[in-house]
Amino acid sequence: MKENKNANPMVAKTPEHVPQLHVRTNVRGGESVESCMQNLSYWQNEYYKWYEQAKYKSV
Repeated sequence: MKENKNANPMVAKTPEHVPQLHVRTNVRGGESVESCMQNLSYWQNEYYKWYEQAKYKSV
């Protein structure tokens, strides 16, 4: 396998290469599981809140 000589690990990733989980929830690798679960719970609650509001507005 060839090594990419142009790849610089110190260069920041461009937005199109940042995982959507990180962009949407600000979860970073190496965080505690408890922190990730709290974040997941928060976004699930937000989703269901907005889902219910949209459901009643469309009726």
